[in-house]
Amino acid sequence: VYRVETSTDQVGGRAATTSAARPSIAVLPFDNLSGDPSQQYLSDGITEDITTELSRFRNLTVAARHASFHLARMGINPMQAARDLGANYVIEGSVRKAGERIRITAQLIDARTGNHVWAERYDRECHDIFAVQDEVVAAIVTTLEGRMVAAAALQV
Repeated sequence: VYRVETSTDQVGGRAATTSAARPSIAVLPFDNLSGDPSQQYLSDGITEDITTELSRFRNLTVAARHASFHLARMGINPMQAARDLGANYVIEGSVRKAGERIRITAQLIDARTGNHVWAERYDRECHDIFAVQDEVVAAIVTTLEGRMVAAAALQV
């Protein structure tokens, strides 16, 4: 049995989760490991789509995309970037494309401990790159949201 405590907003008689009680995440730019700079759009697109989709969950706080990109491009360590952004978790990953194959890896890391909470690899044929991105992003986001909420509940 898990219990997550949140404060409630009595205005209007409805409960509201405070940002302090919500897990927070920074999505760092996925690395382009294809060896082809023209493929950077794939890595940036995956990162942006994950950030956008995670932002739809009301029980998560997501660091702004531009802030995550800025810190990562400055060469800041992922754990330091998470601290600078006030995030409990960081997601990082990579994208590799060779011919008609694409491999996307993603890791969810607890920023307080540096330990992996979850990691996965997705291998796909990329006849329709946007369909592949949508499929993989949906799988990642669904898993991440559940993992972060469960991990936060265990820390109560």
